[in-house]
Amino acid sequence: MRTTLTIDDSIIQKLKEEAHRSGLPFKKIVNMTLEQGLKQLHEKPRTSKYRLKTFHMGFPPKTDLNKALQIASTIEDEEIARKLEMHK
Repeated sequence: MRTTLTIDDSIIQKLKEEAHRSGLPFKKIVNMTLEQGLKQLHEKPRTSKYRLKTFHMGFPPKTDLNKALQIASTIEDEEIARKLEMHK
């Protein structure tokens, strides 16, 4: 099918260079590039395996880990006590 497109000059230059390098017709290079681009639009992105660095938090815990507010309160109390000790 024939159509008219407005393509950026930099892209046209790259397509022409690829046609010259490969020895394939310009039309074929344009069609191959469009087809490859369309395929990539529908592919799932490749994701790398996510690794999370872990840290030892002491054992056994001083509070029940199922009670977040209690944990926060304990941490806050310990920090207040530490600051008070520093000012002695």
